[in-house]
Amino acid sequence: MAKDEIKVTADMMVSAFESGYSWLDATHRHRKNDFYRVYPELPVHSGTSRHARRMDECILENITDDHALSSHVNIHCIENKVSKNDLVKDHKMGEYATYGDYFWLCIPKELLEVAEGYVAKGWGILLVDENKNITVAREATKRECLFRQETLTEAVIHS
Repeated sequence: MAKDEIKVTADMMVSAFESGYSWLDATHRHRKNDFYRVYPELPVHSGTSRHARRMDECILENITDDHALSSHVNIHCIENKVSKNDLVKDHKMGEYATYGDYFWLCIPKELLEVAEGYVAKGWGILLVDENKNITVAREATKRECLFRQETLTEAVIHS
């Protein structure tokens, strides 16, 4: 196998997120109302097209919230890229960044160097390996979620 060969697929990435939230920095004790839900291919209407854009994953969670009694939900928008060509030719992936609190690019580790020079300031980078382990290469910065209601509505509709 060549050094650059990538063995991670988009389906593996979705499965890795559905397997758990170990990639999140969840430092609080377990609470009975912890919530973590993955919505693959969640559509959002960005206004740049008649058709909805689809987040590869939209993750709603409250496990990183500092307040045990809070009903706040964090929204993570995740874009998967499994090849260099897919990464550098995609000029639309940031169109739904305002639909979440955090925007992440999820890639195989082989694409890290390319991704670091490509992604916008504040975007996080997640690495997935062939064993479906997710690690944070760069933390995402919390941003203002301008379209929170739209994202939550789509998630409810697609539940």
